[in-house]
Amino acid sequence: MSDLEQLIWNILGYSSMPLIFLFGFIATALVAVIILKIFGGKPAAVLEHSAEANEKL
Repeated sequence: MSDLEQLIWNILGYSSMPLIFLFGFIATALVAVIILKIFGGKPAAVLEHSAEANEKL
């Protein structure tokens, strides 16, 4: 392998590691947001419930 090829492979290898971590974190955050949007509680329902609980006190 020539020096130029070795340099190119080193640049590709060392630049791919941070990109894999970055895109992994982004993908995990997006999946978490989608799951929370689908299965998460509604803020209005939580506020109504807490208002009813405060009235009982």
